Amino acid sequence: MLIHSLTLDSRDLAAQKDFYTERLGFKLISETQDSVRIKIGKTELTFQKSDSDQLYHFAFMIPTTSLEECIEFVEGLGVELLPFKGEKVIHFDRGRAIYFHDSDGNIAEFIERPNAIREKGGPFQISEVVRLNEIGLPSKDALRRADQLIQDYGIVPIAKQRFDDEFCWVGDFEGVILVPKLGRPWLPTGQPAVTNSFKIEFSTPKGRFMVEF
Repeated sequence: MLIHSLTLDSRDLAAQKDFYTERLGFKLISETQDSVRIKIGKTELTFQKSDSDQLYHFAFMIPTTSLEECIEFVEGLGVELLPFKGEKVIHFDRGRAIYFHDSDGNIAEFIERPNAIREKGGPFQISEVVRLNEIGLPSKDALRRADQLIQDYGIVPIAKQRFDDEFCWVGDFEGVILVPKLGRPWLPTGQPAVTNSFKIEFSTPKGRFMVEF
């Protein structure tokens, strides 16, 4: 699964623009009075003005072996990492990750994946971010929602046998929709997953889709 673009609501466009373009250094593609569009590697992230309360979790994929340099980069910008059990890095069987809050309070993440190999050493640069890799889609019935995604859009999950009624990892190393049960805490903050709305463009073996959740 490949995520091509993602559109999220924002309570403060100016603050989000400043955080992602001025602070982190992502390239600004365009902006209007009501939206800000940002280049994230091979993908695009758009924030659109909204008065609604949203809490998103999403992730940016970085090359393998770059996480330690990424930590130095992020902390050098004064961005506070969110620890889990006293550790900055969370280890998964599908990667290693660090987390932080953006200016809207969303839980954002830099994650290494085994399919993206770093071609150079040295200090991390924001241009090394490969693409948007994850978006969270909390649901009252996680298993039912996960099955819908698979049937409707042809997403091929790496490990469907690990799905349960609390959390489903619907996708592969290139891209994934995380489906937790509503109220399940998001790592590493303990903040409960809540219903949110977003627009996503993605492709699977079944085709390319633009979907609003």
